[in-house]
Amino acid sequence: MDLEALPPLNAIRAFEAAARLGSFAKAAAELHVTHWAIGKQVRLLEDWMGMPLFWRRSRGIDLTEEGAELAKDVASVFSNLSTATKKLRHAEGTHRLSGIVRINVPTSFALRWLIPRLSEFRHQFPNITVRISTTSRKFRYIGSAFDLGIRLMPDPTSVGTLAALDFCFTSSPLAGGCQRFSFLSLANRMAHSRQL
Repeated sequence: MDLEALPPLNAIRAFEAAARLGSFAKAAAELHVTHWAIGKQVRLLEDWMGMPLFWRRSRGIDLTEEGAELAKDVASVFSNLSTATKKLRHAEGTHRLSGIVRINVPTSFALRWLIPRLSEFRHQFPNITVRISTTSRKFRYIGSAFDLGIRLMPDPTSVGTLAALDFCFTSSPLAGGCQRFSFLSLANRMAHSRQL
């Protein structure tokens, strides 16, 4: 197989979700990335293909004729991949993950939110070691000594109120990327996902 002939696979995943859901925002929510990241991946695929796959409209997106054809083929490939992996995957497959995850958070966040949730994480992923370090220093001052960093951001309009969380990933597929979540959007994500 000629791997050079394959399109960027992360871009295909973003395209498939956006095509199936009819929305970059919904695709972003499903894949736990930003709307901007979906748009960037779709543009990457469109550049690779040399044609637009979506019509961007003021009220959303629509597939082009070529995009609809690609979406049908990608859905078929994903279905075949799902079937093939289900045959071989064992229920305990998720417990085979192993390694070390280094997380850097403020002390209060570690004590009040992160540590109380570690036992459930360890139960689900016993072969992953979580190493927590605490500091309130800005990310740029602590380098890449962690895989995930979380910072609480004060609300400039209200004394003593927190407005957002900053998440930074340093050694993952999202390397170097920071995302800011307002507490409202973070609460919404937490209500609809067990990923956080």
